[in-house]
Amino acid sequence: MHSAIMSAAPLLKPGCPLISFAKGIDAKSEKTMPELFTELAPAHPLATIGGPMLAEEISGGGNAAAS
Repeated sequence: MHSAIMSAAPLLKPGCPLISFAKGIDAKSEKTMPELFTELAPAHPLATIGGPMLAEEISGGGNAAAS
């Protein structure tokens, strides 16, 4: 993920909002995806969509949240 963000960031217009759907920890930096986006593309507002929000978990009575 680290290299993908580094490759894409220079191609984005300044202030272009980013949305992260990625889960997990970056293997290179050991940071969460929001931390990584904020560090590597600081000129861009960031929205993060996270989980777990799988239909099976919700229908089974599991917790889910979105912001």
